[in-house]
Amino acid sequence: MPLADNMQPILAKPAKQRSGFLKLHSSDNLFSWEQRIEFLKQFGTHSQHFTALQSGMQYFDVPGIGYQAYMQKWGRCMVLGDPVAEPLEHAAFLDEFLQKHGNASFIQVSEANASHLHARHAYYGTQFGKELKVPLSDWTVSGKSKKCIRKAINQAAEQGITVVESPHELNVDEVSSRWLGTRKTRHREILFMVRPRKMEYRENCRYFYAMKDGSPIGFAYFDPAYLNGKVVSYLPNISRGCPTFKQGLFYTIMAHAMDLFREEGISHLDLGLNPLALDDVAKPHECRIVRSIFGWTFKHCLHYNFSGLHFTKQRFGGNWSPTFYCHKNTLPAVDMARMLKLTRVL
Repeated sequence: MPLADNMQPILAKPAKQRSGFLKLHSSDNLFSWEQRIEFLKQFGTHSQHFTALQSGMQYFDVPGIGYQAYMQKWGRCMVLGDPVAEPLEHAAFLDEFLQKHGNASFIQVSEANASHLHARHAYYGTQFGKELKVPLSDWTVSGKSKKCIRKAINQAAEQGITVVESPHELNVDEVSSRWLGTRKTRHREILFMVRPRKMEYRENCRYFYAMKDGSPIGFAYFDPAYLNGKVVSYLPNISRGCPTFKQGLFYTIMAHAMDLFREEGISHLDLGLNPLALDDVAKPHECRIVRSIFGWTFKHCLHYNFSGLHFTKQRFGGNWSPTFYCHKNTLPAVDMARMLKLTRVL
């Protein structure tokens, strides 16, 4: 796809030769939608980069470099994910962002960026959970850890359930409503860190459905991740199913989609965030108080099944990497309340 006429080339110079972001007139919401999508397709590898195109987001834009997504609540910014820019530019990009939005907090950022925010701007970088990437080149459902996945596939076959991909979204409002009725947040969808099911921008999304007697009883929507103009991965951002299916339709749909993605040459599947699942050893830039709160919540929270989600994703195997919440205060109660309001958990 060609660049918009008024857009500077994304990779005009090697990153090490570029400096002085202020001279490039960085500001909020400078780019056209088409320009933003161009940056996404060049650098959109983070699990939250596609999600950050949901309605209500704001953006800090640096011409020729990229953008950063955030939302505001109670007069402060909550930044979502890493900048959509070349990784070598992230540190300078964050410095520039904080020149304007110095009161910001950051959620689900990489370890490199958390370390920079700590060293340069005195932020705590507390682990917020882990992200899981599953290589697809040797993906199979064999092995002890995948026994539950095999059970789900077999149960689906016994009940006459098949998985199909559709080029467009089917009517699954009833399925979605029944599923939401089993959740603690049954009256509303979670947003901000999860994109809405009916999102306006859907280019290159993939739609998989579990079908029984010609009707969908479960589904998973996969969002693309990009690098250098190509789709390099998918993320199952929205998945819902019939609560009465014992082994979970998620496993059945996922196994079918992963086989197809592997055949298409997709290198890996990004299973996204396991919130509050923490590494045993803390990083030097973590806040011990906040880390302790997160660890306790993971084990004891009754409002959301954090440990159950972690166990479900664990069964797919793959490689884990930590993701971080960057904050200024040792006990950021108001900041965490802001995050929960943005996600609509509160």
